[in-house]
Amino acid sequence: MQQVYDLIIIGGGPGGIGAAVEAKILGIEHILMIEKGDNHSQTIRKFYKDNKRVDKDYKGQIIELQGNIDFSDGTKESTLNYFDSLLDNEEIDAVFNSEVESIKKVNEDFHVVTSTAGYVAKNVIIAIGTMGKPNKPEYKIPPSLKERVNFNLDKCSQGEKILLVGGGNSAAEYAIELSKTNT
Repeated sequence: MQQVYDLIIIGGGPGGIGAAVEAKILGIEHILMIEKGDNHSQTIRKFYKDNKRVDKDYKGQIIELQGNIDFSDGTKESTLNYFDSLLDNEEIDAVFNSEVESIKKVNEDFHVVTSTAGYVAKNVIIAIGTMGKPNKPEYKIPPSLKERVNFNLDKCSQGEKILLVGGGNSAAEYAIELSKTNT
């Protein structure tokens, strides 16, 4: 019989880690965190230079943390180490390199299908942040181009010539990834 988790958290960034730790502290036992990247905190790992500061407050936005996690300013490395220790200390199960493809409510449970497996949970938290969601344009895309427009990297092939349109976080993230194999 397939294990039924009390909670599945989709996303292994600070929000997902925070949700997992807070849930564990509240007594929720069987927790699984699913992350599409090869480790937690992919944005920090990929886009922050070594020793870059990671601050609690951002661009003048003062953040008052709620809950039990005592996050303070640090470097890329100290922040990743802190998140590692939170996951280890609370014994949070995690699956990496596994992108969620669907979530369906079946009776009282949620069935979560990923690129690598299927899981069942009583509750699901989606903590993917803003990096995974592009801003789609409000203007109409000509029908002749619709099949060539992508809002993710699923249909991009290696060696293609690509025009990337966008200026947000997703555009920057995609540009870096696509520059490795495309022109």
